[in-house]
Amino acid sequence: MTATGAEYFRVVHNNQIKVCRICLQLGHVVRDCPEFTCFKCDKQGIIRESAGIEGMESTRVGYEGDQLLGSLLPSPEIVSQSKMTPSSGWDTAGVLPGASCGSLTEPSTSNFSGMHCNMQQMGLYEKFPSDTPILVEFKKYLVEHLEVPNCQQEVDNVSRMLRYMQPTGDRVNMDFLKKSTETKDYIVSLKRAKLLPATILNYIKNMIRFVQFLLTRDVDDQDFHIGCQAYITLLNTLRKPVSKAHSKVTCKTSYDRLCGGSEDNQ
Repeated sequence: MTATGAEYFRVVHNNQIKVCRICLQLGHVVRDCPEFTCFKCDKQGIIRESAGIEGMESTRVGYEGDQLLGSLLPSPEIVSQSKMTPSSGWDTAGVLPGASCGSLTEPSTSNFSGMHCNMQQMGLYEKFPSDTPILVEFKKYLVEHLEVPNCQQEVDNVSRMLRYMQPTGDRVNMDFLKKSTETKDYIVSLKRAKLLPATILNYIKNMIRFVQFLLTRDVDDQDFHIGCQAYITLLNTLRKPVSKAHSKVTCKTSYDRLCGGSEDNQ
């Protein structure tokens, strides 16, 4: 005979008869067992097995929670350097077809104003004239071949980086492909100007795409191709630590949102 919910409460409350908490059978209960387990259930070890499984689940969840917390928290340097907000919307993937990398990852207005001033003071904001032939051609390549309509920010990023490596002259020469030191200095200077890792990633991605564009122009110049490929390799090497820093900031932001959402729900 199986006890219903009402019977279970009545018989236990009135202490008229013991009810097995596992199978809800009346009678045939181990009298000395505080869990009110019948002989059959006790013999099968259901309580001991259930307790063991619950214990393992509790331990596993606690371990994964601690491990997840440790992996989400970025280093103090990254936290102090980058204060991200949900409105930032940084792009962690590569450049999407038909989308401008620069337009996807521009910082908020207040952050941009501060970074703008820092870059100007450090000489990182100068650009080539907007009618520079190679840049006009690059913009046309982005719009017509890659179908990136909003590409002005990307062109500007490339223009600033090229101007840093070539301070004088109105026409871009290809000597920048050999200027690995100046390229590294520019990336480091962007960090010192307190640009977010996502913004620095944009500069590197934009420059890689510019060099890839150059490869489509001089298809028969083998030495030039070798120089372009070597420069792309350099940029990819510089991108790795920046991508790692960006991932830490993104994880920290996601964790903060998760905690904030949990507090709001409470």
